[in-house]
Amino acid sequence: MHLMLSETHILGRRTRERIVLREACPALWNHRITMCGLTEAIVPYRMERPQMGFSEMLVCLGGEGRVLAGAGWKTLAPGEAYLSVAGQDQRFYAPAGKRWKFVWVHLRQDEATTYIPARTPRVVRADGAAFAQAVEALHREVLGPNDPGVTAHLAALLALYVRRIGRGSVGDERLWRAWKAVDAEPDRAWSLESLAAIACISPEHLRRQCRRELGENRRWPTSDMRMQRAAVLLKLDSAKVEAISAKVGYGSLYAFSVAFKRWAGTPPSAYRAEARSGKNPS
Repeated sequence: MHLMLSETHILGRRTRERIVLREACPALWNHRITMCGLTEAIVPYRMERPQMGFSEMLVCLGGEGRVLAGAGWKTLAPGEAYLSVAGQDQRFYAPAGKRWKFVWVHLRQDEATTYIPARTPRVVRADGAAFAQAVEALHREVLGPNDPGVTAHLAALLALYVRRIGRGSVGDERLWRAWKAVDAEPDRAWSLESLAAIACISPEHLRRQCRRELGENRRWPTSDMRMQRAAVLLKLDSAKVEAISAKVGYGSLYAFSVAFKRWAGTPPSAYRAEARSGKNPS
C-alpha cells in the first residue's frame, strides 16, 4: 500500500514539452479538455498527484516510462496508454537511461468518463500516432496563425482520437491486425472467416466489432481499403487500369470501374487524368 502526502512535479532541465492550454485554445474546453501536450522526458522527470482533480490520458510514443496502475508499477511501452481517473492517485516517471516520449491530455473531472470509462488507473493498448499529430498540429496553429476555425476543427479531431483510445479494447488491436493483412494483399479474396482467423476471433465477433467501431451504416472496410489502394496506384503507377484492377482484387474491369466511380465519384481513367493534370480529383 502506498501513501502520498503531497504533489511532486519534477521536469528536469533536459525534459522538453510542447503544451496547449485551454486559455490559448478555448475550443478545447468545449470538449472537456483543459490542456494537452507532447513531452520528451528524461531523469529526473517525475509526476506524483494524490487524488488528483482531473483525468489524464498518456500514450507512449517512444522509449519507455514507469506508471502506477492496478496493484503496482508497470512499464509503459510504445503502443500503450496510461489512463488515470479523477479522484485516484497518479504516479509516473522516466526511468534512468531512458528518454521517454509521450502525448497526453488532461480532462475535466465533471464529465471525463465520456472519454475514460474506468474507475482506477490502468494500462491499455493504443496507437498514439494520430493523437500526437493532432496535438502537434494544434500546438503549431496556436503559436502561428491561431485561426479560431482551424483550432476548433483540430480540437474536435483531438477529442475524437482521445475518445477512441479511452473506449478501446483488445478488439481494436485485433481489427487492426486484420486490416493490415488486407492492406498488404488487397488482391486476395478475403472472406469474413479468413479475416476472423487472422484476428483470432470468431466471424460473428468480428462482424460485431466492425459494427461497433465503424457504425451500422458503414460499408465492409475491405472495399474502402481496395479503393484507397487503387487511387494511389492510379496516381503513381503507370500500369493500365486493367492491371490496377487486378492488383486490388477485381477480375472484371467493369466491376472495378463501377465500384471505383461509386467510391470516388469519377471513373478510374478520369481520376487518373485529373490527378496527373494537377487537379484534385473528387
